[in-house]
Amino acid sequence: MPNARPLRLFAFLFVLTFSSALASQTQADEFDRPGAYIGVNGVYAISLFQDEINDLANISDQFDLGDSPGVNARLGYRAFSWLAFEAQYEWVQSMDLKLLGVDLGDFKPNTITGNLKFFIPVWRIQPYIILGAGVALWDIEGSTHSQSSTGFAGRLGLGLDSYLTKHWVFNIEATGVLNTNDIDPSEISVDLTDLSHLYYFSISAGITYRF
Repeated sequence: MPNARPLRLFAFLFVLTFSSALASQTQADEFDRPGAYIGVNGVYAISLFQDEINDLANISDQFDLGDSPGVNARLGYRAFSWLAFEAQYEWVQSMDLKLLGVDLGDFKPNTITGNLKFFIPVWRIQPYIILGAGVALWDIEGSTHSQSSTGFAGRLGLGLDSYLTKHWVFNIEATGVLNTNDIDPSEISVDLTDLSHLYYFSISAGITYRF
C-alpha cells in the first residue's frame, strides 16, 4: 500500500493555502466592497488666473490674488471595486484681489459636481482618478459693486483613500477646477472683460465614512 503521509501533507497544504487565500480575499472585500459613503474635507484653493489679470492690466506683477481656505462635502456610492459615483459640493471662502496692497474685491467660488472615481483597489491604500462635471457659482465683489456668475464646472484630478478601519477612511485629493464663468467689468474696479477663465487648484484632506 502506498505511503499515505505525502497525500495527507499535500491535502493539508492545499486546505491551508485555500483558506489563507479566502481569508485574504474576504479582508480585501472589506475595503473595496460596494456601498454608500459620506465625507468632509478641508480645502486649500490656489487661484490660477492671477498672471492673466496682470497681463490684461498690463501692469507686471502688481496685482495680487490671494489663495483661500474652504471645505467640501461629498455623498457617493461605490458600485464596483474600481468605480464610484458621487455628488460633491465645494465652498471656498474668498480669493482677495489687491493692487499694491489696496483691496479691489474678491472672488468666492461655489462648485457642485457629479463625479466618477476610478480606483486601483490595493487593499487599504487605494489611489484613484476623479472626473467631474456640474455647475460653478461665483460671487464677485468689487469695492463698490458685486455680482454673481453661473457657469459650467469641470473637475479633474487624483486622490488617495487610506483605510483606517473598514468604515473610516482618510482621504487626500488634488484637483483642477475648471469653469466657464465670466465677469461684468462695469461692476468691479478693474476691467477684466477678456479674462478667459476663473480656474483654481483645490488641495483637500479629510475623513470619509463608508456604510
